Amino acid sequence: MKIENIAYLFSQALVAAFNWGVLILLAKYTSTKFVGEYSLMMAYIVPISILTSLQMRGHYLTSSDFKISDYFSLRLILIIFLFIITGIIFSNYFDIWVVIGLIMIKAGEVLFDIPFVYEQKNNFLLKASKNYILRSSIVYGVFFLGIILSKKIEGSILISGIISFLIPLLYTRKLRIKFKLSNLEKLFKSIFFLGMSGFILSFNISLPRMFLAKLMSYEDVAVFTVLISLYSIWQLFFNNYFNSILHKLRDKKVIHIIQFPLILFSIVSIIFLFVDSKFYSLFFSEDFLICSQYSFELLIMIFLSLLSSSFYYHLLSKNIYSSHFFINISTFILNLIILYPLIQFFEIRGALYSWIIVNIAQLCMYLYTMRKHV
Repeated sequence: MKIENIAYLFSQALVAAFNWGVLILLAKYTSTKFVGEYSLMMAYIVPISILTSLQMRGHYLTSSDFKISDYFSLRLILIIFLFIITGIIFSNYFDIWVVIGLIMIKAGEVLFDIPFVYEQKNNFLLKASKNYILRSSIVYGVFFLGIILSKKIEGSILISGIISFLIPLLYTRKLRIKFKLSNLEKLFKSIFFLGMSGFILSFNISLPRMFLAKLMSYEDVAVFTVLISLYSIWQLFFNNYFNSILHKLRDKKVIHIIQFPLILFSIVSIIFLFVDSKFYSLFFSEDFLICSQYSFELLIMIFLSLLSSSFYYHLLSKNIYSSHFFINISTFILNLIILYPLIQFFEIRGALYSWIIVNIAQLCMYLYTMRKHV
């Protein structure tokens, strides 16, 4: 693997590590209930951020019909519109400054993705990765230091959010952003199904936390979030690994592109099964030792996610967009149907069971789509 691909994977893994670090610090410096509240807020904010991105990264890498300024302008408009609505709604339920800070952190992250992918397409992946590492280190470094030194959660989140939002605005000045509304309309129409597919998939992942908050407690949401954070780290790794080789996937078979992540996952999984209790105790607290009871289900979820991601990016490399939308809307409906009774009967384990069932259904539909189009 080339040095630029390693740097790219590291830059994206670093974001996952920082997000995981946020969860660890909140677990150590706040209550389990606050961790649950934070997790519930992110369960709504993350899908909204996915919706504002409209999966433009993959579209830009595989298309030459639009300029980079069109992508940035459309994303900025969507961010302002959707996040203002989100902030107004959430301010009635959670601390307004925490809501604003979290929204700005995710908005800045989504905006920075545009200049990143621009340099990636122009073969400056190493430079882009270095800038991404620097940006992430500044934003989350301020957040971590704020919590550790001052113990003021709200202020730390808000300051980090402001910095996160300002960095991409300063960074993109050299792109000389200009756009035509007609181009934005065409771009929006061309990626609508792809973007909605990503939004539905992300919202699907958030559904268990929403149901757990409604049917059980914030503490249960916190436990599930710690579990799903490990799933998310692997999912981010899979996504960025396949993204880094996306422009080379068109003529390759799935079995060839899945070997490296599968071997790595297998090795880590075997080790994890022996140290899971110590892992949760060391990184979180004694309150989260219960997570070790669900390790087997968690690893099954991650394995199924790897298989689904490989098929997803294989289809994406062939510019097959609409199928993703219908697959994800189908699995979303399935999750809505089975999630409530499973949580009622099996509690937290029921939320894990639902996601395993959904992943199996999604995998079957990807296999069908590949047979149909490839």
